[in-house]
Amino acid sequence: MRIPPNLRDMFPFPVETIKQLSQLVGQPQLVNALKEAAEKVGIKEPFGPGGVQQIFQQAGRWVDAVAGGFAGRPSGHAEAAGVNATGELFSPRWCSPPWASMQSQLLVDVLSSYASADTSIAQLKNQIQKLTGATEFMVLSNTTTALHALGAADRGSLWIVPRVDCIKMPRFGVSGASSVRDTLDASGVRVKEVGSNQECDRDDIASALEPSPTTLLVASPNSLASEDRDRHLKVATEIAAESNVCFVRLLMNAQFHKFNLAGLETTLISQAWSSANDILVVPCDQLLGGMEACLVLTQRKLPVWQSLQRITNLNGFEASSLHQAALSRLLRVYDSEDGWENTGVGQCLTTSSDNLRNRAERLATQLAGTRRVERTEVISRPCRIGSGVWNQEKLDSSVVRLYPRASSIASLVEYLEGLERPIWANSHPDHVELVVRTMDPDEDRYVAQCVGDESIEPDAGTENNS
Repeated sequence: MRIPPNLRDMFPFPVETIKQLSQLVGQPQLVNALKEAAEKVGIKEPFGPGGVQQIFQQAGRWVDAVAGGFAGRPSGHAEAAGVNATGELFSPRWCSPPWASMQSQLLVDVLSSYASADTSIAQLKNQIQKLTGATEFMVLSNTTTALHALGAADRGSLWIVPRVDCIKMPRFGVSGASSVRDTLDASGVRVKEVGSNQECDRDDIASALEPSPTTLLVASPNSLASEDRDRHLKVATEIAAESNVCFVRLLMNAQFHKFNLAGLETTLISQAWSSANDILVVPCDQLLGGMEACLVLTQRKLPVWQSLQRITNLNGFEASSLHQAALSRLLRVYDSEDGWENTGVGQCLTTSSDNLRNRAERLATQLAGTRRVERTEVISRPCRIGSGVWNQEKLDSSVVRLYPRASSIASLVEYLEGLERPIWANSHPDHVELVVRTMDPDEDRYVAQCVGDESIEPDAGTENNS
């Protein structure tokens, strides 16, 4: 039996390819051919009686039950993973940041066999110290929990928080994200807001200092315009160092390596330390593109640190060993800059404008004049990457505008979101927009097939180069 040479053209989705391939190689003809080949070299029964076919059958069932859920194939319509054509990466509408198949396999590896928690956490410690320069760290379940635990551990201090830094801490799938102020109030710590919603100068912070233990918190990004953020951080850092206060930085935009992303500010963790008593709070599920967890890092074992460890242990605030083991495997990917760029978040944020334009023009050509779409238009414009704290963070993208032929905008949107694999787009009074930046290149063909309602030739695939 001859195996077809071009499997990619046969199957549009990676997991479907694996599943159907497992069925193909499990056919009796191929099993018999393997046995005959083995017998010619002296092996009477490879893998025992019926072993070859059992292995292939088990592989097919395993892929169907486990891998399908990670690579976007729906197990039921209500749980269907869809195509994100909204342009937003960070939004309460999503369950998690996009994980590339490589990252998903790391979690599958942890789930599919026994793994040593002690070994994984020891590896994680070495990786975090290498990537961040921290000497002590904790991995808490999420960002809100991390800040709550810090406040509870430091109740004897006054917390000074500039109003521009009183951001809401976004969480995937949770629309009512907690604000910095609300979380600190709930922890029992005494909080003093300073400055206004538009600015906070040196006198605002300095006048709030008290002789008693004091903690100063700033966030990145905050509500300030990008050109004012560096000045604000410089002033806060100088005051923290001069006054010997504990300096807490909430880094929503933290990165392990420096990336040139036009329109998007990032903070390199290893360069975020100052001469103040720093504690860095780093969400793993924002720009880092990992699972929901939060790193709390320090270079000095401050008195508050032992209290934080005790409160975390008593209240179960620490991330599970499963999440820490998966995070350890994920950080192996981040040892190099290329590793992050190959993740789901990295691909979305670093794909070049020319690549996006080419994909958008190809998609527009395929969809124009079809049964549902009368005409299309391709435009380029900055699109925000998320809501809340990400409102001001925008990246250039190419957008495909779809003008429906006969149906209303509402009915076209209803059709897109009602597909077996939904397509989420942005609706306007006279058109629907597909933002290409947040679409995986392999999803272009699926969109063309579903929206255009016609067969796409195998060579109509998209370029996958950033």
